[in-house]
Amino acid sequence: MSVLLEAVILSVCLLVVSTAPARADAGIPMLLIVWPSSWFLLLAIIPIEAAVAVRVLKTGWKKNLIMVSVANLASTIVGIPVTWVLLVVCQMLVGGGYAYGLDTDQSRMLAVTLQSPWLIAPVSDLPWMIPTAAAVLCVPFFFMSVFVEELSARRFVEKKSHLLLRRWSWIANSLTYGCIVLGLLGLVANILQQHFHERFGYVDLTGHYTPLPANISKNGSFSEGLAPVCSGVGGKWGYIDKNFTVVIAPQFDDAGPFSEGLAQVSIKDQRMFVDMKGNLIGKASSFKETRPFSESVGWVRVGTKWGGINKAGQLIIQPQYDDVQRFTEGLAAVSIGTKWAFIGHDGTVKIPPEFEAASTFSEGLAAVKLDDKWCYVDCSGRITITMPEDISGGNFSEGLAFFESRTDISSKHWGYIDKTGKTCIKLTVDRGEPFSEGLASFSEGLACVCTGGKHEKYAGHSTIDFSSSKHGYINKTGTFVIEPKFGYADSFSNGRAAVSVGDRWGFVDKHGNMVIPAEFTRARKFSEGLAAVGERWGIDVK
Repeated sequence: MSVLLEAVILSVCLLVVSTAPARADAGIPMLLIVWPSSWFLLLAIIPIEAAVAVRVLKTGWKKNLIMVSVANLASTIVGIPVTWVLLVVCQMLVGGGYAYGLDTDQSRMLAVTLQSPWLIAPVSDLPWMIPTAAAVLCVPFFFMSVFVEELSARRFVEKKSHLLLRRWSWIANSLTYGCIVLGLLGLVANILQQHFHERFGYVDLTGHYTPLPANISKNGSFSEGLAPVCSGVGGKWGYIDKNFTVVIAPQFDDAGPFSEGLAQVSIKDQRMFVDMKGNLIGKASSFKETRPFSESVGWVRVGTKWGGINKAGQLIIQPQYDDVQRFTEGLAAVSIGTKWAFIGHDGTVKIPPEFEAASTFSEGLAAVKLDDKWCYVDCSGRITITMPEDISGGNFSEGLAFFESRTDISSKHWGYIDKTGKTCIKLTVDRGEPFSEGLASFSEGLACVCTGGKHEKYAGHSTIDFSSSKHGYINKTGTFVIEPKFGYADSFSNGRAAVSVGDRWGFVDKHGNMVIPAEFTRARKFSEGLAAVGERWGIDVK
């Protein structure tokens, strides 16, 4: 019977892993996974626990089957949901509602323990996180089941047998939950083993694929001729050139892309910059946090305040700001307390601190929030566009700026305005990111949008189930040039866009033609003629 139990567990988990990533954008309430799974598992759990009851209580099969069925129904219908709700409340009270990321061992531990009731993680990491979080949840669910099942079964036995009943509950649940946890951990081990053996590489615009050596466990996009790669031995980061030769040896705990000849790197808890020859900038006074160089200024956090350094690592803007944005068009948004201002390269205030929020300048305008309304200011601080009350605006790109409704997500509208504030495109779609080059922003004349999702409500909050949503591309008139048919998609770069078909990734051109087949396990956008990808299925996977 334990073999049957394990088969049921693995089947349910595989079903869960294949469907759950659709909800990743709003996080995954694990009750939606463990509760339906628990009903399938009852088919194996009830006979197992009844067999334990026959041995411990010395009573007949028929009576024990009835008792165990009632007890397990009580723990499944009442115990699991109530326990999960209490765990979610505890998670939110201790700060578990934030996305911690998965870059460090500590953040991974938080993600699968503190956030196990309600997972908040990138889609690509969910296959191993879902069964891991389910295994963690088995601990509180085990104690709940022991208590609820003993309490529910008491009316089936005499009072003198209550001690034996408690013994039965502990033994039976230890056996069944033990099998469940072993099955889940076996699934996690299988997923991680597959990932460990996965190879990474790069594909060019013609589709030619170059795999990296097997000891490379991660790779990033090229910028200024170099790309960060992580060695599987020791997990250290270095850089390769376009000949795929290591030019900066793996030595960093983390490494970012190059910007203006310098890249952000970290060694232990200290952040600093490295030049293209591997020389460290700012090592003598390394920082707690850094931001990429822009217009010859790199932001660094010293203690709790942000300041600016030059390319020699010298402070040129004293640490005094609570938050900062990168320099664009000669100005950078900085916050002092609750207000945002704009400063120049020498640190002098160009636009006074009067805004509740502010973005970077783009095409001569920056989105700011004033008196709880979003508007746009020019480089002199003059307001040129005022948005409607519930609308927030993004950066201008190719003469258009993305906007979104700030009302309930189920009625959100997205679109684009021109520099006069006129609405040029208005859409009802599922998703947009107004402050990035990602989803729903223009890139090379086309914008990626997502539509077709199912609007739902969990715990009083509106969310979107993306399992049925599809991604496509519109032009500047709002017309679909490439119909929404891809599970996931990225913005265009170098005339190509990464899209997913099923669980594989490929690249389309601006007419929607699949110019590089969907054969890769993962893919990033093109940069400098190359795109970082995973294995090429059917060719490099043995």
